[in-house]
Amino acid sequence: MRRVIPTVSSRTRVTRSNVPAIPRAKRRLAPLASGIALCLTTLLAGQPALGQSACSINIPGVPDFDQKRAATSTVPGLPNDGAMYCVPTSATDWFAYIANHGVPEVLDGPRDWQSQDNYDFVTDRIKHIGELMGTDAEGGTTGLGPINGLVSHLQATAPNAFTVTGSVAAPGFILAPEHLFDAMSNGGMISMTLGKYQKNNFGHWERTGGHIVALHRVENGCSNSPELMWRDPSTGKNENKTQQADFDSKESSMEEVSGLWSVSGFGVPQTMWRFSSLKGNKFLDSYTVITPMVALTTDDQWDTLVANPVNVLDGGEQGEELAEDAPDGGQFDHFQFHPLRVGTFYATTTGQNGSVKLYKYDPRQEALRILRQLEKRTPIVFGRHGDLYLIDAGQLTRFDTLADSEGLSALGSFDLKGAVPDAMVYDDLADEVTLLFAATRRLLTVSRDLTTMRDRTLPDEVKLGGDVLLANTSLGRNLWIGGTQSPIVYELSPTTDGSGRWQTRQTITLPAVQKPTSLQAGESGSLIVVENGVVREFAYNARTRRWEDAPRSYLAGMKAGRRLVLAQSRTNFNAKTMTGPGWTNYDPTEEDDAGGIPDCPADLSGGADPREPTWGIPDGIVNEADSTYFRIQYERGNLRVADVTGPASPGVPDSRLTEDDLHHYRALHDRSIGHCPTESPPPK
Repeated sequence: MRRVIPTVSSRTRVTRSNVPAIPRAKRRLAPLASGIALCLTTLLAGQPALGQSACSINIPGVPDFDQKRAATSTVPGLPNDGAMYCVPTSATDWFAYIANHGVPEVLDGPRDWQSQDNYDFVTDRIKHIGELMGTDAEGGTTGLGPINGLVSHLQATAPNAFTVTGSVAAPGFILAPEHLFDAMSNGGMISMTLGKYQKNNFGHWERTGGHIVALHRVENGCSNSPELMWRDPSTGKNENKTQQADFDSKESSMEEVSGLWSVSGFGVPQTMWRFSSLKGNKFLDSYTVITPMVALTTDDQWDTLVANPVNVLDGGEQGEELAEDAPDGGQFDHFQFHPLRVGTFYATTTGQNGSVKLYKYDPRQEALRILRQLEKRTPIVFGRHGDLYLIDAGQLTRFDTLADSEGLSALGSFDLKGAVPDAMVYDDLADEVTLLFAATRRLLTVSRDLTTMRDRTLPDEVKLGGDVLLANTSLGRNLWIGGTQSPIVYELSPTTDGSGRWQTRQTITLPAVQKPTSLQAGESGSLIVVENGVVREFAYNARTRRWEDAPRSYLAGMKAGRRLVLAQSRTNFNAKTMTGPGWTNYDPTEEDDAGGIPDCPADLSGGADPREPTWGIPDGIVNEADSTYFRIQYERGNLRVADVTGPASPGVPDSRLTEDDLHHYRALHDRSIGHCPTESPPPK
């Protein structure tokens, strides 16, 4: 049996009596964020589900900052006038959006981001984000810079409230508009890359640069003719570079292209999606997704798996917990999020007859699907490239989860002589999987391809009590080890002598903790544990030199079962093939692509009925359909759409819904009736 448990918004209490039943086939995992996924809104309205071909979603109200910012005697600018600052500028678009929709500390919001009064402040923030990303004034932002900068800023301002996923196209791994829709409908806020390519002397597509934009709309994402719309940080050649231009968007149809791509000098077969409406050959070759934190846990009986959204961005009835009962009537043992597919997770169960099975939860299919019968209980762990590791028939086996959507393809194995580890983690920085065997006090580290290994003992001072708890993050090499019968947690780090040995970096006694049942390491440096069914988060206090309850926590107090797994920031970036001159940014002012489409804030929906394909998608006309759509979102308590003003400044959201929002939108709608502008005005 399947259960979806609606959360309670800040304005509307959602109960079984006032929420229509949602058909099983169309529920989604934690659709927190961002606008309205057609499949979701239709269901919340109690109407029949749309076909999968719809796959359209729009996020209204995303800022559109300019990257070209020249310095004068009175106006601070950016290095090289910001010519290569598209990545931190697009990131700042999303930080400003988040600051106006529930987490103001991310960018000192809420504010009127269109106002020139905030221009210098935004310049300073773009420069700061560029420093975190390692942005070069001449070459742009490359390598792991975008991921590291996004994570650093979010963890400093809203610790453990968001994760960042980075996906880069690679042979055998196609990035498609459908994936963008999936990520957005599960809460994601996307910065995507327009990779510029040309054919070399061998006829292979070769990358010559990239440009990053903030995606806010996908139309017909699951079809053969999708369209994308985005906020472009580029500044026109003739536009003022000391003033904020009016917000507008760019759009393009997409087409699938197959051919040979140049990878390390070789022509490799690959399929990519081209922006067919833009000049030149620009392809979708990477994107990063900021997603509100989601936690996987179980109920007290371990027979129900719960995906629990950390509701940092309140979307009214869109925020949901998702609960899945074990299909074989047994208990869930282990579960992990997929590193590249937002909202997808894998889980193992042990049935009442002792049978062990591996399942996959796909947000598109919205059901657990069996992938494999296993011999024994086994931990599971994902590598950052999408490889799944588990123990089957006495061997550590690596599976490809991307190439075969109907099952798993084994990529290799390592013989463990029948031994099963107590816990496993994956080291993203070294691309290695580490297995902990408590009885023999061994840490076995095996390379990604399972061809080399290191076998080392635990440091003598590490005392294991009860079941082993093991955690790490994707951002560092350290391990965190604890036990279910002790409040002590050990942080281990590899020695620097090349021996592969482990040393104890610190020993921590968590205050007022006796018997934790789960341990996670937060990307902000905190430790998250579960005890007596409640989550606690601890952070190091440099003033008192003690570990204490985190002063700000979006996780503390959450109900959880005996095991808790948090989503993590991951990326499949490969420095061996994704570096060099071709992977720098290009100056967007060199391009003469289609002009911008100006904002039309009263245009929210093309249809007045949730059953219509254009429900929740602007159509360039302000009419009664938009008013109907707004009213329904207001009644649902959907802050992401209906919070349009506040007392501090007209038109600036204040993270709550009042009659002022209704009055403001009605006035905006009434003076905008008719066709929206189709072209931005010429620069002044």
